[in-house]
Amino acid sequence: MSDYPRDKVAFIKIGFNDACCEFIVKFHRTEFDDLDKVLRNIQEYNEFEHVKVRKAFASIKDLVREAKFGREGSPVLYLTLNRGWYNPANGEYKTFGVAEMTEMIGQVRRAFSKARCDEFSVMPDGSIRIWWD
Repeated sequence: MSDYPRDKVAFIKIGFNDACCEFIVKFHRTEFDDLDKVLRNIQEYNEFEHVKVRKAFASIKDLVREAKFGREGSPVLYLTLNRGWYNPANGEYKTFGVAEMTEMIGQVRRAFSKARCDEFSVMPDGSIRIWWD
């Protein structure tokens, strides 16, 4: 059995060369630079325009804990928002309430409205699904 280097950027680039129609790759907050490279590599795909998508993501990435990107036929991006914040001064974790989460979802919706997505959905688990056709 051959061992291949694990490279999310290269994997997604291969997948968007019609090697695969459906896949999802997870990016933790520390890997958002790799996600930016992935988006740049896709460039344009139907309504997906990498410049607009990268700009939208850059404007809200501080709200995001994790992102998943891939294909569901066309490009898809799932965002898991931060659920709270840690205060190192007192060692406490504060969970965001419904109003704060609703405002964060609104910020993401406004940012991606400029990226011409075809679908913007809040999933049952609270993550956000953004899809382009």
